[in-house]
Amino acid sequence: MLLLTLSLGWAAGAPAQEAVRGQVGALRYEAPPGYAELAQRLTTEADRDLADAHRWLGLDRGQGAIPDPQPGILYWVRNRQELAARLGREEVPDWYAAVARPLQGDMILAVEVAGGESRLRATMRHEIIHHAMGALPAEVFRRIPAWFHEGLAEAYSGEIYLGEVGVSLPWLANNNALPSLRTYADGFPQDSVKAAQGYAIGHAFVQRLIRVHGRPVIGEILERMRLGDNLDQALLATTRMSLIEHEVALTEELRSLRALLAASSPHFITLLFVGAALLIPFALRRRARRRRAMEQRWEREDEAAAEREERLASHAEALEAWMEREVRRRRGGPGAPPPDPR
Repeated sequence: MLLLTLSLGWAAGAPAQEAVRGQVGALRYEAPPGYAELAQRLTTEADRDLADAHRWLGLDRGQGAIPDPQPGILYWVRNRQELAARLGREEVPDWYAAVARPLQGDMILAVEVAGGESRLRATMRHEIIHHAMGALPAEVFRRIPAWFHEGLAEAYSGEIYLGEVGVSLPWLANNNALPSLRTYADGFPQDSVKAAQGYAIGHAFVQRLIRVHGRPVIGEILERMRLGDNLDQALLATTRMSLIEHEVALTEELRSLRALLAASSPHFITLLFVGAALLIPFALRRRARRRRAMEQRWEREDEAAAEREERLASHAEALEAWMEREVRRRRGGPGAPPPDPR
Protein backbone atom coordinates (compact mmCIF):
# COMPACT_ATOMS: atom_id res chain seq x y z
CA MET A 1 0.00 0.00 0.00
CA LEU A 2 1.36 3.38 -1.03
CA LEU A 3 0.56 6.71 0.61
CA LEU A 4 1.73 10.10 -0.56
CA THR A 5 0.15 12.11 2.25
CA LEU A 6 2.15 13.59 5.11
CA SER A 7 2.12 11.86 8.45
CA LEU A 8 0.43 13.53 11.39
CA GLY A 9 2.65 11.65 13.81
CA TRP A 10 2.16 8.92 16.37
CA ALA A 11 -1.18 9.10 18.18
CA ALA A 12 -1.23 10.65 21.61
CA GLY A 13 -0.65 8.23 24.41
CA ALA A 14 1.18 5.63 22.29
CA PRO A 15 3.83 3.88 24.40
CA ALA A 16 6.83 5.16 22.42
CA GLN A 17 9.06 4.71 25.48
CA GLU A 18 8.50 0.96 25.29
CA ALA A 19 9.54 0.63 21.65
CA VAL A 20 12.64 -1.32 20.68
CA ARG A 21 14.84 0.46 18.14
CA GLY A 22 17.76 -0.59 15.99
CA GLN A 23 19.39 -0.25 12.58
CA VAL A 24 20.48 -2.69 9.89
CA GLY A 25 22.35 -1.17 6.95
CA ALA A 26 20.31 1.59 5.37
CA LEU A 27 17.20 0.80 7.43
CA ARG A 28 16.34 1.71 10.99
CA TYR A 29 13.50 -0.06 12.73
CA GLU A 30 11.12 0.41 15.64
CA ALA A 31 8.95 -2.31 17.15
CA PRO A 32 6.96 -3.23 20.27
CA PRO A 33 9.05 -5.24 22.75
CA GLY A 34 7.27 -8.48 21.93
CA TYR A 35 8.36 -8.23 18.30
CA ALA A 36 11.96 -7.13 18.81
CA GLU A 37 13.53 -10.38 17.53
CA LEU A 38 11.18 -10.61 14.55
CA ALA A 39 11.74 -6.95 13.67
CA GLN A 40 15.53 -7.27 13.81
CA ARG A 41 15.51 -10.45 11.70
CA LEU A 42 13.11 -9.20 9.04
CA THR A 43 14.71 -5.76 8.87
CA THR A 44 17.97 -7.54 8.02
CA GLU A 45 16.14 -9.21 5.12
CA ALA A 46 14.50 -5.92 4.19
CA ASP A 47 17.89 -4.22 3.91
CA ARG A 48 19.06 -6.89 1.44
CA ASP A 49 15.75 -6.64 -0.44
CA LEU A 50 16.10 -2.86 -0.65
CA ALA A 51 19.47 -3.13 -2.41
CA ASP A 52 18.04 -5.80 -4.71
CA ALA A 53 14.90 -3.77 -5.44
CA HIS A 54 17.01 -0.72 -6.28
CA ARG A 55 18.81 -2.80 -8.94
CA TRP A 56 15.56 -4.52 -10.07
CA LEU A 57 14.09 -1.10 -10.85
CA GLY A 58 17.24 -0.11 -12.74
CA LEU A 59 17.68 2.99 -10.60
CA ASP A 60 21.45 2.44 -10.48
CA ARG A 61 21.78 2.58 -14.28
CA GLY A 62 21.33 5.02 -17.14
CA GLN A 63 21.31 8.78 -17.21
CA GLY A 64 20.74 10.27 -13.81
CA ALA A 65 21.57 6.98 -12.12
CA ILE A 66 21.02 6.82 -8.37
CA PRO A 67 23.92 4.79 -6.96
CA ASP A 68 22.54 3.95 -3.52
CA PRO A 69 19.10 2.96 -2.17
CA GLN A 70 17.12 5.42 -0.11
CA PRO A 71 17.64 5.06 3.66
CA GLY A 72 14.51 4.72 5.74
CA ILE A 73 12.76 3.38 8.81
CA LEU A 74 10.52 0.36 9.29
CA TYR A 75 7.80 0.70 11.90
CA TRP A 76 6.57 -2.72 13.06
CA VAL A 77 3.13 -2.47 14.70
CA ARG A 78 0.76 -5.09 16.05
CA ASN A 79 -2.54 -4.45 14.26
CA ARG A 80 -4.60 -2.05 12.17
CA GLN A 81 -5.41 0.12 15.19
CA GLU A 82 -1.70 0.78 15.71
CA LEU A 83 -1.24 1.20 11.96
CA ALA A 84 -3.96 3.87 11.95
CA ALA A 85 -2.40 5.54 14.99
CA ARG A 86 1.01 5.69 13.31
CA LEU A 87 -0.67 7.35 10.32
CA GLY A 88 -2.45 9.80 12.61
CA ARG A 89 -5.87 8.44 11.72
CA GLU A 90 -8.75 7.06 13.71
CA GLU A 91 -9.04 4.01 11.45
CA VAL A 92 -7.91 2.53 8.14
CA PRO A 93 -9.78 0.30 5.65
CA ASP A 94 -10.07 -3.31 6.73
CA TRP A 95 -7.81 -4.45 3.89
CA TYR A 96 -4.77 -2.42 4.98
CA ALA A 97 -1.88 -4.60 6.14
CA ALA A 98 1.02 -2.21 5.54
CA VAL A 99 1.74 1.29 4.26
CA ALA A 100 4.80 2.83 2.61
CA ARG A 101 5.38 6.57 2.46
CA PRO A 102 8.41 6.78 0.17
CA LEU A 103 8.66 10.56 0.11
CA GLN A 104 8.88 10.51 3.90
CA GLY A 105 11.17 7.50 3.97
CA ASP A 106 9.14 5.19 6.20
CA MET A 107 7.18 1.94 6.05
CA ILE A 108 4.61 0.63 8.53
CA LEU A 109 3.80 -3.10 8.73
CA ALA A 110 1.06 -4.64 10.88
CA VAL A 111 2.49 -7.98 12.02
CA GLU A 112 -0.74 -9.63 13.17
CA VAL A 113 -2.66 -8.65 10.03
CA ALA A 114 -0.31 -10.25 7.49
CA GLY A 115 -1.35 -13.82 8.31
CA GLY A 116 1.91 -15.66 8.95
CA GLU A 117 5.58 -14.92 8.49
CA SER A 118 5.72 -15.89 4.79
CA ARG A 119 2.89 -13.47 4.00
CA LEU A 120 4.57 -10.85 6.17
CA ARG A 121 7.74 -11.24 4.10
CA ALA A 122 5.79 -10.85 0.85
CA THR A 123 4.05 -7.76 2.22
CA MET A 124 7.43 -6.36 3.30
CA ARG A 125 8.89 -6.92 -0.19
CA HIS A 126 5.85 -5.15 -1.65
CA GLU A 127 6.48 -2.08 0.51
CA ILE A 128 10.23 -2.23 -0.18
CA ILE A 129 9.64 -1.50 -3.89
CA HIS A 130 7.56 1.55 -2.97
CA HIS A 131 10.31 2.72 -0.65
CA ALA A 132 13.01 2.08 -3.25
CA MET A 133 11.11 4.24 -5.75
CA GLY A 134 11.24 7.05 -3.23
CA ALA A 135 14.87 7.54 -4.35
CA LEU A 136 13.45 9.11 -7.52
CA PRO A 137 13.07 12.87 -7.59
CA ALA A 138 9.73 13.81 -6.01
CA GLU A 139 8.30 15.27 -9.24
CA VAL A 140 9.14 12.03 -11.11
CA PHE A 141 7.71 9.87 -8.34
CA ARG A 142 4.41 11.78 -8.39
CA ARG A 143 4.19 11.46 -12.19
CA ILE A 144 3.98 7.65 -11.95
CA PRO A 145 0.35 6.42 -11.85
CA ALA A 146 -0.71 4.64 -8.66
CA TRP A 147 -1.62 1.44 -10.53
CA PHE A 148 1.91 1.27 -12.02
CA HIS A 149 3.44 1.77 -8.58
CA GLU A 150 1.38 -1.15 -7.26
CA GLY A 151 1.97 -3.31 -10.33
CA LEU A 152 5.73 -3.00 -9.85
CA ALA A 153 5.42 -3.80 -6.15
CA GLU A 154 3.36 -6.92 -6.82
CA ALA A 155 5.62 -8.12 -9.62
CA TYR A 156 8.62 -7.81 -7.30
CA SER A 157 6.98 -9.35 -4.25
CA GLY A 158 5.53 -12.23 -6.26
CA GLU A 159 2.11 -11.86 -4.66
CA ILE A 160 -1.03 -9.95 -5.65
CA TYR A 161 -2.12 -7.66 -2.84
CA LEU A 162 -5.75 -8.45 -1.92
CA GLY A 163 -5.47 -11.62 -4.00
CA GLU A 164 -7.65 -13.39 -1.45
CA VAL A 165 -10.61 -11.26 -2.56
CA GLY A 166 -10.77 -13.52 -5.61
CA VAL A 167 -10.97 -11.01 -8.47
CA SER A 168 -11.00 -12.70 -11.90
CA LEU A 169 -9.74 -10.34 -14.59
CA PRO A 170 -10.57 -12.79 -17.45
CA TRP A 171 -14.21 -12.94 -16.32
CA LEU A 172 -14.35 -9.15 -16.09
CA ALA A 173 -12.74 -8.80 -19.54
CA ASN A 174 -15.10 -11.31 -21.15
CA ASN A 175 -18.09 -9.50 -19.66
CA ASN A 176 -16.84 -6.06 -20.76
CA ALA A 177 -16.57 -5.07 -17.09
CA LEU A 178 -12.80 -4.60 -16.84
CA PRO A 179 -12.07 -1.18 -15.29
CA SER A 180 -9.78 1.17 -17.17
CA LEU A 181 -6.27 1.74 -15.84
CA ARG A 182 -6.94 5.46 -15.61
CA THR A 183 -9.52 4.66 -12.90
CA TYR A 184 -6.56 3.93 -10.62
CA ALA A 185 -4.18 6.64 -11.80
CA ASP A 186 -4.47 8.67 -8.60
CA GLY A 187 -5.15 5.94 -6.04
CA PHE A 188 -7.47 3.13 -4.98
CA PRO A 189 -11.00 3.18 -3.56
CA GLN A 190 -11.81 2.21 0.01
CA ASP A 191 -13.98 -0.70 -1.17
CA SER A 192 -11.88 -3.89 -1.01
CA VAL A 193 -13.32 -5.49 -4.18
CA LYS A 194 -12.80 -2.41 -6.33
CA ALA A 195 -9.35 -1.90 -4.83
CA ALA A 196 -8.50 -5.56 -5.50
CA GLN A 197 -9.46 -5.11 -9.16
CA GLY A 198 -7.05 -2.19 -9.42
CA TYR A 199 -4.21 -4.12 -7.82
CA ALA A 200 -4.86 -7.11 -10.10
CA ILE A 201 -4.92 -4.97 -13.26
CA GLY A 202 -1.69 -3.21 -12.30
CA HIS A 203 -0.01 -6.54 -11.63
CA ALA A 204 -1.24 -8.04 -14.92
CA PHE A 205 -0.01 -5.01 -16.87
CA VAL A 206 3.50 -5.12 -15.39
CA GLN A 207 3.75 -8.90 -15.68
CA ARG A 208 2.84 -8.74 -19.36
CA LEU A 209 5.25 -5.85 -19.91
CA ILE A 210 8.12 -7.88 -18.42
CA ARG A 211 7.13 -11.06 -20.25
CA VAL A 212 6.96 -9.38 -23.66
CA HIS A 213 9.80 -6.86 -23.39
CA GLY A 214 12.07 -8.28 -20.68
CA ARG A 215 12.69 -7.09 -17.12
CA PRO A 216 15.23 -4.36 -18.11
CA VAL A 217 12.35 -2.48 -19.72
CA ILE A 218 11.29 -1.33 -16.22
CA GLY A 219 14.58 0.49 -15.70
CA GLU A 220 14.38 1.93 -19.22
CA ILE A 221 10.89 3.31 -18.55
CA LEU A 222 11.90 4.87 -15.25
CA GLU A 223 14.98 6.36 -16.88
CA ARG A 224 12.81 8.00 -19.56
CA MET A 225 10.59 9.35 -16.80
CA ARG A 226 13.63 10.76 -14.97
CA LEU A 227 14.40 12.62 -18.20
CA GLY A 228 10.92 14.19 -18.25
CA ASP A 229 8.58 11.72 -20.01
CA ASN A 230 5.24 10.70 -18.62
CA LEU A 231 4.44 6.98 -18.56
CA ASP A 232 2.73 6.99 -21.96
CA GLN A 233 5.70 8.70 -23.61
CA ALA A 234 8.16 6.40 -21.84
CA LEU A 235 6.27 3.29 -23.00
CA LEU A 236 6.17 4.57 -26.57
CA ALA A 237 9.91 5.29 -26.54
CA THR A 238 10.92 1.93 -25.02
CA THR A 239 8.33 -0.52 -26.42
CA ARG A 240 6.99 1.34 -29.50
CA MET A 241 3.49 0.95 -28.09
CA SER A 242 1.43 3.58 -26.31
CA LEU A 243 -0.25 3.03 -22.96
CA ILE A 244 -3.62 2.58 -24.66
CA GLU A 245 -2.17 0.01 -27.07
CA HIS A 246 -0.67 -1.92 -24.15
CA GLU A 247 -4.01 -1.82 -22.33
CA VAL A 248 -5.87 -3.09 -25.41
CA ALA A 249 -3.34 -5.92 -25.84
CA LEU A 250 -3.72 -6.88 -22.18
CA THR A 251 -7.51 -6.92 -22.47
CA GLU A 252 -7.34 -9.21 -25.51
CA GLU A 253 -5.04 -11.57 -23.62
CA LEU A 254 -7.44 -11.65 -20.68
CA ARG A 255 -10.33 -12.51 -23.01
CA SER A 256 -8.56 -15.61 -24.33
CA LEU A 257 -9.69 -19.11 -23.40
CA ARG A 258 -6.26 -19.83 -21.94
CA ALA A 259 -6.53 -16.90 -19.53
CA LEU A 260 -10.06 -17.90 -18.58
CA LEU A 261 -9.00 -21.46 -17.78
CA ALA A 262 -5.87 -20.30 -15.92
CA ALA A 263 -7.99 -18.02 -13.75
CA SER A 264 -10.38 -20.82 -12.75
CA SER A 265 -10.03 -21.52 -9.07
CA PRO A 266 -8.73 -24.88 -7.81
CA HIS A 267 -12.18 -25.52 -6.33
CA PHE A 268 -13.77 -25.03 -9.73
CA ILE A 269 -11.30 -27.42 -11.37
CA THR A 270 -11.90 -29.96 -8.60
CA LEU A 271 -15.64 -29.63 -9.14
CA LEU A 272 -15.17 -30.34 -12.85
CA PHE A 273 -13.20 -33.50 -12.11
CA VAL A 274 -15.70 -34.68 -9.50
CA GLY A 275 -18.56 -33.99 -11.88
CA ALA A 276 -16.79 -35.91 -14.64
CA ALA A 277 -16.20 -38.85 -12.29
CA LEU A 278 -19.87 -38.92 -11.32
CA LEU A 279 -20.95 -38.83 -14.95
CA ILE A 280 -18.71 -41.72 -16.06
CA PRO A 281 -21.09 -44.53 -14.91
CA PHE A 282 -24.03 -42.86 -16.66
CA ALA A 283 -21.94 -42.40 -19.80
CA LEU A 284 -20.87 -46.07 -19.74
CA ARG A 285 -24.47 -47.28 -19.29
CA ARG A 286 -25.64 -45.05 -22.12
CA ARG A 287 -22.85 -46.33 -24.33
CA ALA A 288 -23.79 -49.94 -23.50
CA ARG A 289 -27.45 -49.25 -24.36
CA ARG A 290 -26.45 -47.67 -27.66
CA ARG A 291 -24.21 -50.66 -28.39
CA ARG A 292 -27.03 -53.13 -27.70
CA ALA A 293 -29.45 -51.14 -29.84
CA MET A 294 -26.89 -51.08 -32.66
CA GLU A 295 -26.28 -54.84 -32.40
CA GLN A 296 -30.02 -55.51 -32.44
CA ARG A 297 -30.37 -53.37 -35.56
CA TRP A 298 -27.52 -55.27 -37.17
CA GLU A 299 -29.24 -58.58 -36.30
CA ARG A 300 -32.51 -57.41 -37.85
CA GLU A 301 -30.66 -56.26 -40.95
CA ASP A 302 -28.86 -59.64 -41.17
CA GLU A 303 -32.15 -61.52 -40.82
CA ALA A 304 -33.78 -59.39 -43.52
CA ALA A 305 -30.80 -59.94 -45.82
CA ALA A 306 -30.99 -63.70 -45.21
CA GLU A 307 -34.70 -63.70 -46.08
CA ARG A 308 -34.00 -61.81 -49.27
CA GLU A 309 -31.27 -64.27 -50.18
CA GLU A 310 -33.65 -67.20 -49.57
CA ARG A 311 -36.30 -65.65 -51.78
CA LEU A 312 -33.77 -64.94 -54.48
CA ALA A 313 -32.44 -68.50 -54.18
CA SER A 314 -35.93 -70.01 -54.55
CA HIS A 315 -36.61 -67.82 -57.58
CA ALA A 316 -33.31 -68.88 -59.09
CA GLU A 317 -34.09 -72.58 -58.54
CA ALA A 318 -37.55 -72.21 -60.11
CA LEU A 319 -36.03 -70.39 -63.08
CA GLU A 320 -33.38 -73.07 -63.51
CA ALA A 321 -36.03 -75.88 -63.42
CA TRP A 322 -38.16 -74.09 -65.98
CA MET A 323 -35.18 -73.63 -68.28
CA GLU A 324 -34.32 -77.34 -68.01
CA ARG A 325 -37.89 -78.30 -68.91
CA GLU A 326 -37.83 -75.97 -71.87
CA VAL A 327 -34.61 -77.52 -73.16
CA ARG A 328 -35.99 -81.04 -72.86
CA ARG A 329 -39.21 -80.06 -74.50
CA ARG A 330 -37.45 -78.63 -77.50
CA ARG A 331 -35.22 -81.66 -77.82
CA GLY A 332 -38.10 -84.07 -77.27
CA GLY A 333 -36.25 -85.91 -74.60
CA PRO A 334 -37.75 -87.92 -71.78
CA GLY A 335 -39.72 -85.95 -69.40
CA ALA A 336 -40.45 -83.39 -72.10
CA PRO A 337 -44.00 -82.10 -72.15
CA PRO A 338 -46.18 -83.13 -75.09
CA PRO A 339 -45.96 -80.85 -78.14
CA ASP A 340 -48.47 -78.15 -78.55
CA PRO A 341 -51.18 -79.45 -80.96
CA ARG A 342 -51.31 -76.11 -82.66
